[in-house]
Amino acid sequence: MLELGLGGKLLFAVSIIIGMLSSALLWEPIPMSSEEVQKRYGPWAMVIGGDDVAVGWVKELKNLGLSVILVTDKNRIESSSITGIPGVASYSIDFLADNSVFFINQTLTRDIGLVILNPLPSKASPFLQSDLLAHNNIIDSNIRNTVTATSIFLSHFVETGRTSGIIFITSVTSLQGISGKVTYAASKSFLNSFSLGLHNEYSSTTNVDILSCLSGDLKADWKVPVAQAAQQCLHALPLGISSLTVGWFSRMLSSASPYFLISAFSESGDGDAQPRQGHGTDINRGLF
Repeated sequence: MLELGLGGKLLFAVSIIIGMLSSALLWEPIPMSSEEVQKRYGPWAMVIGGDDVAVGWVKELKNLGLSVILVTDKNRIESSSITGIPGVASYSIDFLADNSVFFINQTLTRDIGLVILNPLPSKASPFLQSDLLAHNNIIDSNIRNTVTATSIFLSHFVETGRTSGIIFITSVTSLQGISGKVTYAASKSFLNSFSLGLHNEYSSTTNVDILSCLSGDLKADWKVPVAQAAQQCLHALPLGISSLTVGWFSRMLSSASPYFLISAFSESGDGDAQPRQGHGTDINRGLF
């Protein structure tokens, strides 16, 4: 662990205060009403992902009155609560198979106006202690599959001209390489850059709202509950913001000293606790 002098400790303390104030005081989301969400993005939403974050999004969208399709990769389901969600159309498919494109195209028969793309996390392991297949599976799952789904839905939204939204669930790890999760963090970095590029290309010229949601560990209640993260993202989505750092904990990390955090959290193995270097029009830059 990196030893901090008095100056470093003061900087870290100030960073925590800035992060907490920016989240708690400077920008509190005004949740969209169910009527607003249904009018802009309804009646159907699709969530792609197989962990507890995906389940949290499904439940929040259901609470807002949307009909929801949950699509999981049967090769990488990481939640015990995926099945049996009342009123949700759940499908488990093999994203590495050619028929995954056919399946996603078939869902376009429903009036889907909102897509949540939530690549799955990976377990911490030094790069050379994981075999090449494990790294390639992360690339296939988090990059190839997400790009495929994005291409299909974005093409459909642009062609139909309907008001719609795409949210990429990325991570603060996407803004800084991290030991133990090298390939995962790199895949998140790709998705964050991918989302920002799409936002710049299409948000100002089409009716498609595109947002990158950067977060820490959404499953830990002391950081930010998934429902709160969903409310913040849905509030920011139609505002023309390209990226949003969710929760006081992640904003604190983005405000704190990068050198301290890189050293401290890389050694501790916390895969989601990394500083945001800042690029695009993040909510922290856009409003503060």
